[in-house]
Amino acid sequence: MANKKPFSSALEPLSVMNEIISDIAKKDDTQYLVNTFHPNMADINYEELKETVKLIEIGPDNDSQLEQAKKISSIYPDNILYEFIHYRLNFNLVSDENKNTIVKSANDKVSKNTYALLKGSWYLISINEPEKAKKLLKYAQKKKNKTTNETMDICLILQQLGEYKEALLILDKTIKNQSNNPELYNNRGVVLRFSGKKELAIEDFKKSLKINPLFYQARINLAGLYLLSNNKNSARNHYLKIEEQKSLPPEVIKLAKKELSLMK
Repeated sequence: MANKKPFSSALEPLSVMNEIISDIAKKDDTQYLVNTFHPNMADINYEELKETVKLIEIGPDNDSQLEQAKKISSIYPDNILYEFIHYRLNFNLVSDENKNTIVKSANDKVSKNTYALLKGSWYLISINEPEKAKKLLKYAQKKKNKTTNETMDICLILQQLGEYKEALLILDKTIKNQSNNPELYNNRGVVLRFSGKKELAIEDFKKSLKINPLFYQARINLAGLYLLSNNKNSARNHYLKIEEQKSLPPEVIKLAKKELSLMK
């Protein structure tokens, strides 16, 4: 086995993602790490994974651990967590002159992993690292043919970063091509609300509900904005409609009931 050295890089976005995964791994919260970076929670053996996550920081100490890590890292080849295990293992196994090749390959894959870039951006926002979040988001935005969900996630991250104008430009363009998508109007409504344009936000939430009256997220947002604007009658009407939708998640109905009780 080659001399073990810390997996490091000055390349972006790899260096930023490297810090995130190390930070979460050091918290010894395997489930949080998986929830943050794993797009598919099926068939996860947490005890096995917990042992493998340790290898992210310390590297393999024996052949048994190495084989275990290789096996797990190969199960989910498109997942950033397992890719990192794979990269760091390779980094420790190859000769020094080949380490740059490993790092460049890792950086290239991370820069194209939109799921991980967006999850990483959200994590950085949660720990008050907005400048680093912007760095990751920049790479997610470069992806061509983004899905609608990826576009909406990017815009919500931009909203969290206070980049309202950029978020609205993206949403305006996307809505022109998908004028019957209620989620896009709801998403734009959220950005408009936090940018201080409450009346325009109300109009977007209404448009979302006109397309799909059962889209409860838009109704909750609309009710909450009416309440914020001290229009209690309108807020009450929308909370009542939410309460009547018995098929909604229990926590949503509970929220509506709570708001209704506070307005009595």
